[in-house]
Amino acid sequence: MAMVVFGSRVTKVIDFADSHKGLSYIQDKILSVRHRRESKTSTATALNYVREAILGQGESRINNPDVSTDVIIITDGRCNTDCKNLAKEADAIRAMGQGVNVFAVGVAEARECELDILSGKTPQSSFGLDGMKYFKEMAESVMAKAQSTPEKCV
Repeated sequence: MAMVVFGSRVTKVIDFADSHKGLSYIQDKILSVRHRRESKTSTATALNYVREAILGQGESRINNPDVSTDVIIITDGRCNTDCKNLAKEADAIRAMGQGVNVFAVGVAEARECELDILSGKTPQSSFGLDGMKYFKEMAESVMAKAQSTPEKCV
């Protein structure tokens, strides 16, 4: 697992190499992320970073037939920097391999058309939430489910 956050800049939170540190390490790192209110939403830049610095590295296990590669983009804004490259970057991630999936979660004011570009209009791969409150509830629900089924994928 790897995780980045983005706004006007992209920051790596969890690297694939850190995945071996265990579930509680990953949960702590995820829970330490705070919502950054910034004026810029550089979604295309974030996708480029994920493609080159995360998925392009040896630890990613991309194209491993036993592992699915899921990129989940969670955005609370609207792309307003380098947006002309949004579709190109999302398509480039999907083109990296057979088992690469891109999901988009829009929180609050995210545009549906942007979520469709990110997810490639794949059925059941883009979602909208009315606000950060609902995102927190969704994250807590997923975490509770993962803790109740530690031997299975959620």
